[in-house]
Amino acid sequence: MRQLLLITPFLTVGLIRAQDRLVFIIDTVITPLEEFTVGDLGPDPYFSPPIAMLDSDHITTFDPTRNTAPNLLLHVARSARGMRLSLDDAGGALIVRWLNDIEHDTIRINRHKVFNRCVRDTVVNRVDYYAVVDTGLVPLKTKEKRSLGPKPKCSKRPEHISVTINGASVDVPISLERSRLGGVVTTYHGYKPRDCNSNARIPNGKCIYFHGREDRIVWYYSGELLLK
Repeated sequence: MRQLLLITPFLTVGLIRAQDRLVFIIDTVITPLEEFTVGDLGPDPYFSPPIAMLDSDHITTFDPTRNTAPNLLLHVARSARGMRLSLDDAGGALIVRWLNDIEHDTIRINRHKVFNRCVRDTVVNRVDYYAVVDTGLVPLKTKEKRSLGPKPKCSKRPEHISVTINGASVDVPISLERSRLGGVVTTYHGYKPRDCNSNARIPNGKCIYFHGREDRIVWYYSGELLLK
């Protein structure tokens, strides 16, 4: 696991208060990933822009190859109402929300950890069967089977995490959510028996055509806190 550690115990931020912006700081980020994704919520929290897409005039860039302190420092619009931070290695996120009239000028998190996801995905295999007749295909039946994906290296997922934000410790429950990015893994089709489509000796209706698809349902960690 990559660890990005503090060099100094604190950073004094000497910035003039801006009515429309907040300073967002994470002192220490611990992550198994090569990149740490962070973005404001925007109109769709799930597709929040990564740090590189934010206003570059208001960012101290995060570089995982350097042990700088703090590990993350950027300016964000108060109207963003929140930030989305990587929480696991499969797209999970911790969302830090705030009210538009928040009194703080700075939001500071002492330590943030990105987890290896200790969850098995769900694999759904669906096969549709058709009888091949002179006029085309006649639906026969559909079979669906659900199974578990590959076993992860870890086995215990966090049920909650403790976040120290602006000096106060907050316990955040961690839940599992289904990813909207899960898609088709495999599609396949064929005949039973294999040569029935070209073998005239097989009686009409005895040739079976099948079409299958295997989808993977990806589960990720999700947590949220509201800063008042």
